[in-house]
Amino acid sequence: MQKLRVLVVDDSASVRETLTRILESDPSIQVMATASDPFVAAKRIQEEIPDVITLDVEMPRMDGITFLRKINVQLAADPGRHVLVLDRGRLDDVDAGAGSRRGRCYPEATESTFRNSWKTPRSGSATR
Repeated sequence: MQKLRVLVVDDSASVRETLTRILESDPSIQVMATASDPFVAAKRIQEEIPDVITLDVEMPRMDGITFLRKINVQLAADPGRHVLVLDRGRLDDVDAGAGSRRGRCYPEATESTFRNSWKTPRSGSATR
C-alpha cells in the first residue's frame, strides 16, 4: 500500500516537528518534506506534488491564504490532492482561497482527530 505523502508548511519549527511526529506515527503517512514558508513549499511542490499539504494561515513572508490561491491552479490538475488549513478563525478567507479542495483543523483538535480528519478531506469539512 502506498503511503500518503504530506508536505507540512508552517513558520514555526516546533509546529513542523510536532506535526511531523504526529503524522508519521501513522504507518500510512509519510511526511515527504517540511517548509518554513510558502516560498520553500513552492520549490518542494515543483519537485514533487504531495497528496496532502498542511498549511498554516499566519506566516510572515506570505500568508497561507495567498499561497493557497497561487497553488490552486497547480493542484487542480489532480483532483486527488488536498490541503488542510491549520486555522485560528479566518474561515471566510480559507473558503475564498481554497475552493473545494480543503479541510480545516482548529488548534484544539486532538492528535487522533487531526490525523484522521484529512485522510479523505471533504469540501468544507472542519475538525475541532
